[in-house]
Amino acid sequence: MASNPTTETLDESNPGRRVPAQVTFRLVELWDRRGVVSEGAWEITGPLIIGRYADVKINDPSASREHARVQPSRKPGLALVVDLGSHNGTWVNGVRVDRALVGVGDVVRIGRTLYAIDEVGAEAGRLAKDMGARAGAMLDLLSPLEKFAKSDTRVLLTGLPGVGKQVLAEALHRASEVEGPFVSVNCARLDRDTTDSEMFGHLKGAFTNAFRDRAGLIAQADGGTLFLDEIGELPLESQARLLSVLQDGVVRPLGADRGAPVEFRLICATNAVLEAAVAQGAFRADLYHRIAEWPVNLPPLSARTADIPAILAKLGHPRLERFTTREALVLASWPTNVRGLVYAARRLAMADASPEPQRILFPGGMRNRPSAYVPPYSLPESAEELELLMATFEGNIAAAARHVDRSREIVYRMLTRFGLGDRH
Repeated sequence: MASNPTTETLDESNPGRRVPAQVTFRLVELWDRRGVVSEGAWEITGPLIIGRYADVKINDPSASREHARVQPSRKPGLALVVDLGSHNGTWVNGVRVDRALVGVGDVVRIGRTLYAIDEVGAEAGRLAKDMGARAGAMLDLLSPLEKFAKSDTRVLLTGLPGVGKQVLAEALHRASEVEGPFVSVNCARLDRDTTDSEMFGHLKGAFTNAFRDRAGLIAQADGGTLFLDEIGELPLESQARLLSVLQDGVVRPLGADRGAPVEFRLICATNAVLEAAVAQGAFRADLYHRIAEWPVNLPPLSARTADIPAILAKLGHPRLERFTTREALVLASWPTNVRGLVYAARRLAMADASPEPQRILFPGGMRNRPSAYVPPYSLPESAEELELLMATFEGNIAAAARHVDRSREIVYRMLTRFGLGDRH
């Protein structure tokens, strides 16, 4: 379920999903009937009927005239999906449902059309289009970056492995329109004994085996962008040298008496929590504040379902004809995030020709995304479960009581017991 830049809680059953306290939902069509990336999106500000003759019209013979309804729920951060007696059923995250509570990233299937539940975000700008970003969380994240893409503001990118930190760094470099190169350095892969030589360069004779002058990676980035991935792995001694470069605008190779002026845009990335590393003395506090002028935390792909078709189009797959392939891609939980999607894209042609595309796309297996909340047929035993049940039935005590096969009076007593009686 979702992301929100200001107010959110963690879904303890799935740490990758975040539940926003306040969100305006939208329904995003992922592909059209032909398998071409769709641009359809509808805000969910009230009841929205989906079907062949409805608010959201589907040109899909396997959909009913009025197939399903989606609307905001009484539970903050969740929307409600209700099947309207359709012939082929309404499916949420691969499970047929009569009613379900859904959050950002969840997938709704109507006939053979796939939708993502998303949040309303900022207008898509150059960065979003360059990255194939359509999810509201990404649009909100990229919008302020658009405003200073051409500045030298230092950006610190954080997030789980594979969420696309280097992709965003490269997009920022292109948006800056500078003439210099994009120099990418993975600090975790640098040999600790030669890190300073690699980063800052050296003169001939500066140390054993220094048989010639060598320009460091920082000097190579002059006039362009230096991307330091896994910045938390940079040794403390090298951190001090980097801080000096950022303060003075001068890089001094090993063995040199004086340095040379250098000018570059610095973008750093890490999977680690640098604040914790600072507290432990493993990362310099003064350097952290220099590199984190604008911190950006990228959400996992599981919360960006709306991005998947556009990312695949960027990877050379603007059309996916086979429905089962499309569904497998959006139902996957993507623990390796965008990186995993890139690997799967390389196998798409074979998957489309296979009777079991999932086996080709995910040869090591892939868990589907967690199920949405579907009301159980037993009486809830906690206030949270009771709130979810009542939200699913739109606060209707009689309907909730029928579902759990109890009297209206019993359900009302439960509401009163948990202090929820005045809400229903």
